[in-house]
Amino acid sequence: MSTTDGLYRKRPGEGSWSLVDPSPDYVFSDVVVDPTCPTRVYASIGYFANRSRSRGGIDVSFDNGDTWTNITSGYHLHNVPIPQIVVDPERPERVLAATHGRGAWEFDWGTDLPMCRSP
Repeated sequence: MSTTDGLYRKRPGEGSWSLVDPSPDYVFSDVVVDPTCPTRVYASIGYFANRSRSRGGIDVSFDNGDTWTNITSGYHLHNVPIPQIVVDPERPERVLAATHGRGAWEFDWGTDLPMCRSP
């Protein structure tokens, strides 16, 4: 679950939500689980006035949220708030992002998309 206080998850059988914080002090706008791989999770960093003004981008986890990597670092999109992300269910190597002020964006892993790990 994406919130203004960070990113949370609740695993099956757990009674409460736990904070998963790939980028401390940032507001998360969206979280998407790859429809073809339940352990591949994308989280978008957004904008919330007076709280997170200078960071955007997309983080990805290949192990159900245990570790995170940023896929927008080094791109102009890295500093743009991302309110929504979508993984193409027919081609999961394509990640689509709606941005705040910079239009739509596509990240294509091509053949570099890491294999899906077992849950």
